[in-house]
Amino acid sequence: MIEALQRLPGIRRYCVMVQREVADRIAAAPGGKTYGVLSVWVQLYTEVVKVRPLSRSIFFPRPNVDSSLVILARLPAERSPMTDLDRLRAVIQAAFGQRRKTLVNSLAAGLRIPREEALGLVRMLDLPSDVRAERLTPPQFARIAEHLAGEA
Repeated sequence: MIEALQRLPGIRRYCVMVQREVADRIAAAPGGKTYGVLSVWVQLYTEVVKVRPLSRSIFFPRPNVDSSLVILARLPAERSPMTDLDRLRAVIQAAFGQRRKTLVNSLAAGLRIPREEALGLVRMLDLPSDVRAERLTPPQFARIAEHLAGEA
Protein backbone atom coordinates (compact mmCIF):
# COMPACT_ATOMS: atom_id res chain seq x y z
CA MET A 1 0.00 0.00 0.00
CA ILE A 2 2.78 2.44 0.91
CA GLU A 3 4.51 1.68 -2.38
CA ALA A 4 1.32 2.40 -4.34
CA LEU A 5 0.82 5.69 -2.51
CA GLN A 6 4.32 6.84 -3.39
CA ARG A 7 4.58 5.54 -6.95
CA LEU A 8 1.05 6.02 -8.26
CA PRO A 9 0.26 9.69 -7.60
CA GLY A 10 -2.49 9.70 -10.23
CA ILE A 11 -4.73 7.48 -8.13
CA ARG A 12 -6.87 9.85 -6.09
CA ARG A 13 -8.97 7.41 -4.07
CA TYR A 14 -8.24 3.98 -2.68
CA CYS A 15 -10.74 1.49 -1.33
CA VAL A 16 -8.99 -1.45 0.31
CA MET A 17 -10.03 -4.37 2.45
CA VAL A 18 -7.55 -5.28 5.16
CA GLN A 19 -7.48 -7.10 8.48
CA ARG A 20 -9.21 -5.05 11.17
CA GLU A 21 -5.95 -4.60 13.09
CA VAL A 22 -4.28 -3.16 10.00
CA ALA A 23 -7.22 -0.78 9.45
CA ASP A 24 -6.89 0.35 13.06
CA ARG A 25 -3.20 1.10 12.48
CA ILE A 26 -3.87 2.96 9.23
CA ALA A 27 -6.49 5.18 10.88
CA ALA A 28 -4.73 5.62 14.25
CA ALA A 29 -4.23 9.15 15.51
CA PRO A 30 -1.00 10.29 17.16
CA GLY A 31 -0.79 9.30 20.81
CA GLY A 32 -2.43 5.90 20.61
CA LYS A 33 -0.91 2.45 20.99
CA THR A 34 -1.71 1.47 17.39
CA TYR A 35 -0.15 4.62 15.90
CA GLY A 36 3.14 3.80 14.22
CA VAL A 37 5.08 3.50 10.97
CA LEU A 38 2.09 2.42 8.86
CA SER A 39 -0.11 5.20 10.28
CA VAL A 40 2.48 7.85 9.49
CA TRP A 41 3.22 6.64 5.94
CA VAL A 42 -0.42 6.33 4.90
CA GLN A 43 -1.41 9.63 6.50
CA LEU A 44 1.45 11.49 4.81
CA TYR A 45 -0.24 10.82 1.47
CA THR A 46 -3.94 10.37 2.22
CA GLU A 47 -6.81 11.26 4.46
CA VAL A 48 -8.52 8.26 5.99
CA VAL A 49 -12.10 8.91 4.90
CA LYS A 50 -13.88 5.91 6.32
CA VAL A 51 -13.22 2.64 8.06
CA ARG A 52 -16.09 0.18 7.97
CA PRO A 53 -15.82 -3.09 9.90
CA LEU A 54 -16.65 -6.31 8.05
CA SER A 55 -17.60 -9.37 10.03
CA ARG A 56 -15.93 -12.65 9.21
CA SER A 57 -19.41 -14.17 9.00
CA ILE A 58 -20.09 -12.53 5.61
CA PHE A 59 -17.35 -14.55 3.90
CA PHE A 60 -17.29 -18.14 2.72
CA PRO A 61 -15.27 -19.91 3.73
CA ARG A 62 -15.21 -18.00 6.99
CA PRO A 63 -11.72 -16.58 7.74
CA ASN A 64 -10.18 -16.55 11.20
CA VAL A 65 -9.96 -12.75 11.30
CA ASP A 66 -12.30 -9.79 10.96
CA SER A 67 -11.70 -7.30 8.18
CA SER A 68 -12.38 -3.64 7.52
CA LEU A 69 -13.03 -1.65 4.41
CA VAL A 70 -10.84 1.47 4.34
CA ILE A 71 -11.33 4.43 2.02
CA LEU A 72 -8.36 6.73 1.53
CA ALA A 73 -8.44 10.05 -0.34
CA ARG A 74 -5.12 11.31 -1.67
CA LEU A 75 -3.99 14.62 -0.23
CA PRO A 76 -3.23 17.47 -2.63
CA ALA A 77 0.34 17.40 -3.92
CA GLU A 78 1.31 20.47 -1.88
CA ARG A 79 0.45 18.58 1.34
CA SER A 80 2.49 15.49 0.41
CA PRO A 81 6.09 15.18 1.58
CA MET A 82 8.55 16.93 -0.71
CA THR A 83 11.70 15.52 0.84
CA ASP A 84 13.83 12.57 -0.19
CA LEU A 85 11.82 9.39 0.48
CA ASP A 86 14.84 7.39 1.65
CA ARG A 87 15.64 10.04 4.24
CA LEU A 88 12.01 10.22 5.32
CA ARG A 89 11.88 6.43 5.63
CA ALA A 90 15.04 6.47 7.74
CA VAL A 91 13.59 9.12 10.07
CA ILE A 92 10.30 7.25 10.56
CA GLN A 93 12.02 3.89 11.04
CA ALA A 94 14.49 5.37 13.52
CA ALA A 95 11.75 7.15 15.46
CA PHE A 96 9.67 4.01 15.93
CA GLY A 97 12.58 1.57 16.04
CA GLN A 98 12.70 1.62 19.84
CA ARG A 99 9.26 2.71 21.03
CA ARG A 100 10.18 2.79 24.71
CA LYS A 101 12.88 5.39 24.11
CA THR A 102 12.40 9.10 23.75
CA LEU A 103 12.41 10.49 20.22
CA VAL A 104 15.78 12.13 20.88
CA ASN A 105 17.40 8.83 21.80
CA SER A 106 15.65 6.91 19.01
CA LEU A 107 16.74 9.40 16.35
CA ALA A 108 20.30 9.56 17.67
CA ALA A 109 20.66 5.77 17.66
CA GLY A 110 18.68 5.05 14.49
CA LEU A 111 20.16 7.80 12.34
CA ARG A 112 23.62 7.59 13.93
CA ILE A 113 23.69 11.29 14.70
CA PRO A 114 24.91 13.01 17.87
CA ARG A 115 22.31 13.20 20.64
CA GLU A 116 22.60 17.02 20.63
CA GLU A 117 21.66 17.11 16.95
CA ALA A 118 18.64 14.90 17.63
CA LEU A 119 17.68 17.17 20.52
CA GLY A 120 17.91 20.14 18.16
CA LEU A 121 15.48 18.44 15.77
CA VAL A 122 12.98 17.94 18.57
CA ARG A 123 13.38 21.54 19.76
CA MET A 124 12.91 22.78 16.18
CA LEU A 125 9.39 21.29 16.39
CA ASP A 126 8.79 23.03 19.76
CA LEU A 127 8.38 19.67 21.46
CA PRO A 128 9.59 18.64 24.92
CA SER A 129 12.87 16.77 25.03
CA ASP A 130 11.19 13.68 26.46
CA VAL A 131 8.59 13.32 23.68
CA ARG A 132 8.13 9.88 22.10
CA ALA A 133 7.60 9.15 18.41
CA GLU A 134 3.93 8.25 18.82
CA ARG A 135 3.14 11.88 19.75
CA LEU A 136 4.31 13.39 16.45
CA THR A 137 2.00 14.06 13.53
CA PRO A 138 2.97 12.76 10.08
CA PRO A 139 3.94 16.27 8.85
CA GLN A 140 6.32 16.63 11.80
CA PHE A 141 8.25 13.56 10.63
CA ALA A 142 8.50 15.14 7.17
CA ARG A 143 9.82 18.36 8.75
CA ILE A 144 12.55 16.41 10.55
CA ALA A 145 13.60 14.77 7.27
CA GLU A 146 13.55 18.13 5.46
CA HIS A 147 15.64 19.72 8.19
CA LEU A 148 18.21 16.92 8.02
CA ALA A 149 18.45 17.49 4.28
CA GLY A 150 18.85 21.25 4.72
CA GLU A 151 15.53 21.80 2.90
CA ALA A 152 13.79 23.51 5.81
